Amino acid sequence: MTTVLAWTNVVALLGVGGLFLLFALIPFAMANDDPRCGPLVRYGFLQLTALGGIGASLLVGAWVASGAADHDGWTAVGVGAAGWGVWIGGLVLTMAGFFGVAALDMAVAERRRRRRTTTLD
Repeated sequence: MTTVLAWTNVVALLGVGGLFLLFALIPFAMANDDPRCGPLVRYGFLQLTALGGIGASLLVGAWVASGAADHDGWTAVGVGAAGWGVWIGGLVLTMAGFFGVAALDMAVAERRRRRRTTTLD
């Protein structure tokens, strides 16, 4: 019975995470619409990196959750929950890193734009 619940947990995690990854494409595709964005965001490097980070955390979370099949009782429930925690933690770290580097990229691009306009004057 633990094996069935563990694999149900893994399938649910992959389903929910896969839908999240699919819907994350929309804001990542719109991220480079801001004219103030820097080259890392404008050319999609940060978006691809963030999508890779979300996908990697999803796969690692599913791998951790699949380990619940090796345990019984509440330990199996805890290991399954740890898989969800790994995915959500990886998601939070990935998004925090994305927005932090994107803000830094925007600040550097703005500084270069200002420097270019002052040297042209």
